This record gives sequence, structure tokens and C-alpha cells, in this order.
Amino acid sequence: MNSWRRALRFIATQQRSAKNAQGINRQAVTIALGKERINADVYTQQQAEAPTIVFLHGMSPLGISDPRQIVAAKALASAGFRVVCPELPEIRNLKIEAGSIERFRKILLHLQQDRDLCPQGRFALFAPSFSGAICLKVAADVQLAGSITAVAALGAFSRMEGTLRHLMHVKKADPYARLIILANFLPRLKEGKRLGRYYIAAANDNWHETAAKNPTLNGFAPTDARIKALRRLNAKERELVARIEDDAEFRLNLAQRLLPVMRRELSAYNVLKAAGSIKAAVFLLHGADDDVIPARESTELFPLLRDARLVVTPFMGHSHAAVSMRFIGDIWRLVSGFAWFFRKAAA
Repeated sequence: MNSWRRALRFIATQQRSAKNAQGINRQAVTIALGKERINADVYTQQQAEAPTIVFLHGMSPLGISDPRQIVAAKALASAGFRVVCPELPEIRNLKIEAGSIERFRKILLHLQQDRDLCPQGRFALFAPSFSGAICLKVAADVQLAGSITAVAALGAFSRMEGTLRHLMHVKKADPYARLIILANFLPRLKEGKRLGRYYIAAANDNWHETAAKNPTLNGFAPTDARIKALRRLNAKERELVARIEDDAEFRLNLAQRLLPVMRRELSAYNVLKAAGSIKAAVFLLHGADDDVIPARESTELFPLLRDARLVVTPFMGHSHAAVSMRFIGDIWRLVSGFAWFFRKAAA
């Protein structure tokens, strides 16, 4: 299958919510990393020699079981790829940890040698948002350079600082991502020490509320964990929660105070510094109106990469590979971008 056919099939399958992805087999497997066990799903079609794509899931409470993840994985498999989807438990639990990069690196080092999961010992990487930054960082690793054929980063950031300021200050910024940031880093400040559980509960509520409104998802209903968690806070903590929610200037000042306590993560996830060491081809796809990570994160990273393709498009929202066909005049750029990535991925 040539790269243009792969791209058209991938997009068409996404549009139809994988209903036309016939003959795709999904198998649950376990990847052993010493004493640690990593759950993973593998999606395959009939062709035994299909090139491999490792698809790292986004920050969803459902991890690799998120229906949108499943649709995207089936779409990649229908485009002629073997798709391996490992699950990082900390990302599923909405945790931002510098160690996630090393854990994913170890998974890829395992796949280099595991001919059952990765017959050729080579693979492309595909990931949205936060996980896209993880893929870009591991692509700069010397031990993996010869095994990674290409990277597709959808709505990824190049430096966490810019995304932090955007989420904390811009009124239209996505509340789910902001809640995750607060859950992870506000407890490092004295006044926010007990607020981690509250913001995790709030993030989960937000995820379920959004899923319940999505016509392409079934079986989800709003939850009220946030209200229960709020009752456990004292008056001063509730006042802080209210001010964070209502006062954009206060949030921006809070973001500045968080930067020093985020030093380790900011350094670990600085993709700009690693860009020159990435030998693999990189496809940067970003929504023009991304309300989580601004498109400038990809446009600033693009010129620093050796072999890259950038598409900023009105087709998609944040880290969502399914596209709308409303902007038919721009469809060529999107198909061309995916065709370029698939050609590199299959090399």
C-alpha cells in the first residue's frame, strides 16, 4: 500500500469511527520491564510483515481503553501498520512525572529486541499532546536512534513553560488541562499542600462531563467527585480554589510561583534542547485554534528539526486525530502530511 492510500484510509476510518476497519485484531499483551509489568494492546491486520507504529496514549483516565484511542489505533492498523499501544499507569492516573520519559524509553528498548511484538526491531512513534513530547524526547536517545523511523506528534508542546502560562491565563484555555496542572504542581506550594486530590477529582469530573456530551462516545455520564472532595477542604482552601477559578491574573501569578517547583519536569520535557539530536523524521500536526497547547509550540520547534513536516490546520482540535471535512480546500495539506509520515514510518 503506498503512502497516499495509507493516508486516505487512515482519515476515512477516523471519520467513520473505525466502523469500516474490517479484519483488525486487538490483542492484550504484557511487556516485562524487569519486575515491572506494562499492559499493552496490539492491533494487527493479516499482513505479517507490516511496519510497526508505537502509539502512546494521551492523558485520559481510560488510558489505552479510551474509545478515541481505540478508533485511532484501528485506523492506523487499517492503513497497513502493526500498532503497539503500551499503557503508562502514571499518565492514565493524570500524573506528570519526569520519569515517564525513561519508562517509555525502556519500553522501546524492549521492543527493539522483542520480535513477537515488533518483528523488524524498528518502529515509528505516534502520540498526542503531552505524550507527543515524550516521544520527541526519546527520539533523541542515542540507543534508539537507529530504531525509530519517524515520529508523529499531534498538538505537542516544545516547552512546558509556555503551555503552563497559556493554561493559567487565557480565558478560553481548556479547563481539563489546567486542572491536571494544578493537581500535579499546586501541592508543592505550602497553601496548596492538600489540594492535589481535589484537582484530580475535578479533572476526572471534567473528563466525564466532556465525554458525556460527545455524540461519538457512548456510556459516559457526568460524575460529582469534585463536590465530595471540596467538602473535605477547610474554608481557606475553598477560598483559594474559588480565586484560582475566577481570577485570571491571580492564576498567572500562581503560574510564575509554580515554575521554581517544577524545575525537574521543565528540564525533562524541554523538547527544544533535544531537537537537534532527533535523527528520525518528525511530523508535527497542530490545530490552529488548539485551546490546550498553542500552535506556536510546533511552529517554534519545526525549524530546529533535521527532517520534519509541519501542518497547522483548522481541521482538528487539541490532540484529536479525527478531522472534519468542512474545510475541503485545505484537505490536500492534511492528507499530504499523513502520507509523508506514513512513507517515513514504513521505511
